[in-house]
Amino acid sequence: MLDEDHCIFARKPWSTNTLATVGPLTDDFRVPAEVAGEEFEYFLEVYVAIEVLEVFGTRQPNLQERRNLIFYYAENDAYPDWVYS
Repeated sequence: MLDEDHCIFARKPWSTNTLATVGPLTDDFRVPAEVAGEEFEYFLEVYVAIEVLEVFGTRQPNLQERRNLIFYYAENDAYPDWVYS
């Protein structure tokens, strides 16, 4: 299980082929220099990604639906309309 206090850092453009890593922000809440130096950017906090997926409730989304939701939320800070259908 991932540490919920950590963040997901990913290289843009974000897609299913995106390279990503997980780790803490710096003490002043920035992307660590060594992570930024490898062209990784802030994506989402781990706990936020977990909370976002809870919108599905008891419904069992497939992998593509989960990925699409996380990408959408990371870019828009909102849920897409389709998630409620």
